[in-house]
Amino acid sequence: MKFAVFTFLVLLAALVFRNASGKPDVNEASETPQTTSTPSESFGGAGSLIEQWKQTIQDVLTCGVCRTALFTLQKFLNTESEIKFFVRTLCRGLQLAKASSCQGYAQLYAPHLSYVLKHTNLTAAQMCGVFLGKKCLSNPPSKYEFWILPLPAKTKQFAPVKNGFFLNKRILHLSDFHFDPFYKPGALTECDESLCCRANSTNGKGAAGYWGHYNNCDAPLQLLENVVEHINKTQANDFDLLIWTGDNNPHDDWQTTRESILYTSATVSDLLKKYLSKGKLVFPTLGNHEGMPSDQYALSHNSKFDTYWLYNKLAEQWSDWLATDAARSTFKRGGYFSRSINESLKIISLNTNLCARMNLWSLYEPIDSAGQLKWLIEELKASEEIGQRVYILGHIAPGRKCTPIWFHNYIRIIERFRDVVVGVFYGHTHRDEIKIYYSDKNTNDPIHVAYVGPSGSVSNVYSYYLNLTEANEAGEGARLKWRKSYVATEAYGLKTLSTAEWNRFYHLMNKNDTLFQLYYKNIIRKADSMPNYCNEKCKQEFAYGPIAQIDSF
Repeated sequence: MKFAVFTFLVLLAALVFRNASGKPDVNEASETPQTTSTPSESFGGAGSLIEQWKQTIQDVLTCGVCRTALFTLQKFLNTESEIKFFVRTLCRGLQLAKASSCQGYAQLYAPHLSYVLKHTNLTAAQMCGVFLGKKCLSNPPSKYEFWILPLPAKTKQFAPVKNGFFLNKRILHLSDFHFDPFYKPGALTECDESLCCRANSTNGKGAAGYWGHYNNCDAPLQLLENVVEHINKTQANDFDLLIWTGDNNPHDDWQTTRESILYTSATVSDLLKKYLSKGKLVFPTLGNHEGMPSDQYALSHNSKFDTYWLYNKLAEQWSDWLATDAARSTFKRGGYFSRSINESLKIISLNTNLCARMNLWSLYEPIDSAGQLKWLIEELKASEEIGQRVYILGHIAPGRKCTPIWFHNYIRIIERFRDVVVGVFYGHTHRDEIKIYYSDKNTNDPIHVAYVGPSGSVSNVYSYYLNLTEANEAGEGARLKWRKSYVATEAYGLKTLSTAEWNRFYHLMNKNDTLFQLYYKNIIRKADSMPNYCNEKCKQEFAYGPIAQIDSF
């Protein structure tokens, strides 16, 4: 019986994955084909196959398949060892990784999945309602699938924020360092693991450059140090605030440990302290790869799973940056915090990993995980009362990667306090892009714009890039050439970086291929590993879909 259940679930997963893996051919209709790789393969970086699988689950999983799979898991796989066997078999059956890596994934993720399935108060149908949202709600919806946080009434009117309003502060935005302590120049760039460019990489080809590589490889220490050293030498006086939006750990998710997470975080923290933080205000955020294992932010008080070890240790590492006892206390509770710079401006750092659909614990405590949104409302209301504006930062930009009901509440909050929130910054996608938020499918009424990945400010965005191929040809000891990629207002013909102007640009870009191709080049930061031309299928992956974040409820 158990074998039949395992076989059924693996075949079910394989059917979903294979049907969804008709990857866009970015060279279709291209006059000058450059490569046969897709954007996600070429630019996804390390672990791209695993990332593709995670994206597939989020994008194409149907309600019926979800309910069948979770019901079967809850009903028939009763022990952690059975869940481990299932995860390992699924990983190998879909050829997501080699056997040893699949064993590692099973060892790390199966205990979380087993605990959540056994201890959640949600039925299989309710879990699918949380994961998939409106298209899969129970009838009537349970309190776990549909919950609404109360919003306070406005007690005063804010004057509209003037174009270019920035409180005389400039922001340096850094994100997704993905430091690999085991990166080795000359190692294989294509291998039988989801992360290569290491001394133990086998069964492949290619040779890693001294400064890094575009394939399934993460960043060596020398590249990260060069980045921050260059900024220190050339722009130390050009910014006031440093926003650091997470993901310091490499993509070796099958062998992550608490110690490795803390080591990579400490290494990057030390680089920032050495080169950039003197006399500056620094605001860090947790990335999904700071979870143990990746993506998992447990809300259980079971010490085997909880994330308090991470919050407590990073509160120590970041003590000077959290600055106040109140901020440290809040961070230790849920990985989020706020800090007022002055009476005019507050920074709120969210832990958006708590909303992620890939966080299994969102099926354990789906109603406002760790009380973060209720706290956000209180923080924004307090700022509104004194006329203070707010910048929000996080790692995962709220949208399709979050549970739909969490995103629905987030949009309601941002819409209510749209006069208070004047800047939003995220990371995670490894792309230099924007996201425009709408409360419904009326894309003529945007709520706000989020900046993902670039360095810059809400009065203008200045983005920089390094040609990695050129850097590796120059080799060790070379003086790397960091170039300005674009200035947003100049490149896109924007009068300001207001939400209305970005919305106008979005609609214009949908009709103007030349403008879109310019945006595409800037998204990929002119990487020469990418296709020169992005066709219609590519556009869905890179811009049209990802830009518009629409509340589905």
